[in-house]
Amino acid sequence: MSLHILNAIITPYYDKLAVHGIRLYDSKNEEIHLKKLDWPPIHGHASGSNDANVNDSLSMKWKNNELWSKTSSESSIEARRSSNDEINFFGWFYVQLDGDVAYAPEDEKHDFLIIVGENGSNNQIFHAIRFKKGSIVVMDSFLIHSLPIPIMDGNGIMNFKVFNRAVNAKSSFNLAQHVHVSLTNIEKRNFIPLKDGPIHEHPHEPILPWNFSMKKLTLEHVTHSNFAAYGLLIPHMDYHKEEIEPSSWPYLKGSNKHSKVRLLEQEFRLTWEDDANEIVKKTIFEGLSKSFNNIAGKAGIEYYENTNDFVVNFLITHPDGSYYMHAKDAETKFAMIFALPDTHNGDPIEETLKVFLFQK
Repeated sequence: MSLHILNAIITPYYDKLAVHGIRLYDSKNEEIHLKKLDWPPIHGHASGSNDANVNDSLSMKWKNNELWSKTSSESSIEARRSSNDEINFFGWFYVQLDGDVAYAPEDEKHDFLIIVGENGSNNQIFHAIRFKKGSIVVMDSFLIHSLPIPIMDGNGIMNFKVFNRAVNAKSSFNLAQHVHVSLTNIEKRNFIPLKDGPIHEHPHEPILPWNFSMKKLTLEHVTHSNFAAYGLLIPHMDYHKEEIEPSSWPYLKGSNKHSKVRLLEQEFRLTWEDDANEIVKKTIFEGLSKSFNNIAGKAGIEYYENTNDFVVNFLITHPDGSYYMHAKDAETKFAMIFALPDTHNGDPIEETLKVFLFQK
C-alpha cells in the first residue's frame, strides 16, 4: 500500500501575505517586534504576559540528501531529496501559541522555503513560500508552518536565529502523508494561510482596583508551618536542584498537540532609591540576565521613614508554572507578600494576604 503524497506549490513571497500573518523585516539591524499573547484567565489562573523575547539557534543541514534540524534542545529529520529540484517533506509543523515567532538567517547565501497550508482547502493544498536570501520572516501566532528549508545543491548548513517569547509555548505535529515540493512547480497567486485558533480570543491582563486592599499587614518570620499554604521552603539552597512544574499553555484545540514550555533561570537586583521629597524611598528593579536583561524601572514598593511603613502597589503571578526564588547572598534578608488565588479567576483573595520575612 503506497503512502498518499500531498503536493506543495512554490509561491514566491509577496507583500500581501503580511496581512495574513507572514511578514518580513528589511534590516538585520532593526529590532524585531513580536506580539505576545496574554495567558488566558482560566482554571483559576490570572492572565498576563511580562516576559521578554529571546532567541535560540537553529541549524538546518542537508547531508546525503537528508535535511536535519537541530536546536539547543532537540534534533530531527525533516525531509529528503530525490533530486536538487524535488523534496519530500515529512517533518514537523509548528504553531507558536504564546505570540509571534521570527526566523532570521545568519548569512545571505541561500533562498529558503517555509511550508504552510491554505485556508479553506480541507488541508489538501500546501504552499512552499520561497523567501529570498537574507529574508527575516515573522510568523503570526497560531499560523501553522514548517521550519525553514534551505535551497542548495549537495550538502550544506544554513543557520538561523529563532526569536520568540521567553515562555516559548508551541504546538508541534506531523502529517500522515508526505508533502512533495517541486522547485519547478511555481504558481503566483494570492491565498490565505491556514491558522490554528485559540480557545479564548481576547484575554486581557487583569488590573486590580486601586482600593483592592488597604489592610496593614504584620511581618511574620516564615516557617514551614505558616508558609505551607503558599509554597515550600528550601532549607539548603546550595544543594538544591529546582524542578520547575510548568503548566501546559491553554491555547490548544486538539488533544494530540502538546506545548513545550521552556524553563527560565534569570537574575535581577533590587535597590533602594531616595525620592525627591526625601521621606520616601522606592525600590528600583534591574534585570541582569536572559529575559530580564536590560529591563529596569520602579518596582512598586515604597518605604516611609517617618512611619516605618512599607507600601506595595502591585502583586505578580506566574500562570505558566511554579516559581522558585532565592537571594544570591545567603545573608540577605527580604520580605514578600503572598495571597492565595481565587479558584475561578485567579485574582488574589484579600483575606489571605500575608507578608513573610525570609532570612538565613
